[in-house]
Amino acid sequence: MIRNRAGFTVVELLIVMIVGSVLATIVSQSLGSFMEHRALDDSRAAVIHMAARARSLAIDRGAASLDIDPDLDTVTLVQAGDTLEVVNLDHDYGTDLIADAALSICYSSRGYALSACTNFDANQTVGLRFRNRAARLLVRPLGQVEAL
Repeated sequence: MIRNRAGFTVVELLIVMIVGSVLATIVSQSLGSFMEHRALDDSRAAVIHMAARARSLAIDRGAASLDIDPDLDTVTLVQAGDTLEVVNLDHDYGTDLIADAALSICYSSRGYALSACTNFDANQTVGLRFRNRAARLLVRPLGQVEAL
């Protein structure tokens, strides 16, 4: 007597479910790591972009300043006393801004930082932290901001 069996056994279904759950766990861990890298890269790019924009505004309109405040986790672009843009790194990217003190960079019409208004005279390292990962930026006295 020949029996025609169609379908899967319970054991086969359990094995497929176990393999699927293991793969899902691996993918979710990789995705979390990717998201951490992405948040740091995006926040670092935002700070560098704000510095480039401040320099560009200074060249175009005569003066601009960039304020980096680690207490508020903000980078602020100011031109002629008006706040043009504020990037809150904690709110927008989930990253913390780490620096010894608040930094202020005032750009001249030539695109260089003015020593009379810039509150530091040596290279400053600014850190960014997202969960257990970190990234650093170098802020130079002439106003350049670059990734380390």
